[in-house]
Amino acid sequence: MPRNMDMSNFGEKLILFEMGGNIDMKVYLLEHAYDYGENLEHTETKTLGIYESRQMAEKAVSKYKLLPGFNEYDDECFYISEYELNAGSWLEGFIQVD
Repeated sequence: MPRNMDMSNFGEKLILFEMGGNIDMKVYLLEHAYDYGENLEHTETKTLGIYESRQMAEKAVSKYKLLPGFNEYDDECFYISEYELNAGSWLEGFIQVD
């Protein structure tokens, strides 16, 4: 088992899994993004990690903010997005805008 794994409600989830219940599993995607170019017409996005809790993602942000490159940008350039496992996105498709 990973050292930093959040086990606070593991027993609860294990019981649900064994009973065939629906387990609400979420992950947290950490990204760093900023605009650049003469008119800020370009966006640079870096995927930094996927974490099992929001707290772990926030802790990672604190560490990234100390690193070269990342320390030159505001906190608003770090994005944490929540995703549910085994759930799709864009389920109705998309349209292209010219």
